[in-house]
Amino acid sequence: MRNTVTMKKQCAITIKNELPEIARVVQVFDRFWKSHNLADEAVNAVHVAIDEMLSNIVLHAFEDAETHKIYIKIILTKEAVILEIRDDGKPFNPFSFAQTKADTESLLTERPIGGLGLHLVTSLMDSCEYHYLDKHNCSILRKNY
Repeated sequence: MRNTVTMKKQCAITIKNELPEIARVVQVFDRFWKSHNLADEAVNAVHVAIDEMLSNIVLHAFEDAETHKIYIKIILTKEAVILEIRDDGKPFNPFSFAQTKADTESLLTERPIGGLGLHLVTSLMDSCEYHYLDKHNCSILRKNY
């Protein structure tokens, strides 16, 4: 896979649908953050979003054992970090799933599995959008700074 790192106002990477690839994404974006001196709060929120969103895509989006590509792009504007993620997995709006109230009160052993990570992502980000375009899931997350 290829890395496209432009040290201007955006950074993009294409990965395979494998969990170890997520660490590569974090490394690429860490170099990008450092070149732009972003606030820790924004960086930390986007790190959580990257990890959770990509983990869910790798583990749940594909119904076959084939290799698929996942496209990730970070865009900096004057007021926000925008994270775009695209994959060709089965159509799924992660943010409609996250809108159901996550159980944060019960003991971990009593909680249903799933949903807490997406709830965390939507809590940390200022906006989350989903579109299904050209047979691709497209998630756009925004963190203001």
